Amino acid sequence: MIHRAEVIGSMLRPPPLLRARDEHGAGRVSEAQLRFMEDRAVDECVAIQERAGVSVITDGEMRRNVFASQLAQAVEGFDTVSGNTVDWFTMETFGLHVCRGNDANRFMARGSYAAIAEEVLRRTHARVILLEYDDERSGDFSPLAKTADDKVIVLGLVTTKRPRQETSDEVIARIREASRYLPLERLAVSTQCGFASVAKGNNIPFDVQERKLALVAEVARNVWG
Repeated sequence: MIHRAEVIGSMLRPPPLLRARDEHGAGRVSEAQLRFMEDRAVDECVAIQERAGVSVITDGEMRRNVFASQLAQAVEGFDTVSGNTVDWFTMETFGLHVCRGNDANRFMARGSYAAIAEEVLRRTHARVILLEYDDERSGDFSPLAKTADDKVIVLGLVTTKRPRQETSDEVIARIREASRYLPLERLAVSTQCGFASVAKGNNIPFDVQERKLALVAEVARNVWG
């Protein structure tokens, strides 16, 4: 089964949770009280995703300060997703998100995916590959032609870095452009990244976050039914 309306994971933390985390750090809120606020925030972000109609529901990373914090705490040395780690699991669908830096003004990489197409689009063991394509720093869609036959590409076309609201028509047009290089049935759509790779989150209002998720779901319905 292919999930056509994907999410990357992190969502904006509600202000009460951010305050509770600060208070916890200062010793004025207990561990149990913080956990209660985190659980309530998870319920809220699940409700947002359900209203939006996306195909995948996450906990929004409400319990994390940074997107990878719990992984770093739990693992001492790990293989990359292109190695044998994925082979440990046989009943799961693994996805690989190629992140270029989730900030409007700072980023880690720019340019075409051509430089990594052979290693990532062909050889990675992940079945679903989520690529950022929300602005010019990602290059064009031509590297998608190198994607291995067993893989699905999720196009991160709706930005989480800026509050600008994309239109359904412009996102669909870009999907049609990408389908020149990879068949439509092997494509899906998502936001470019999460909304809060770190707890403070991106400079996007909560209502815009939900509208962007709803746009992802709307586009998926219009393109794939």
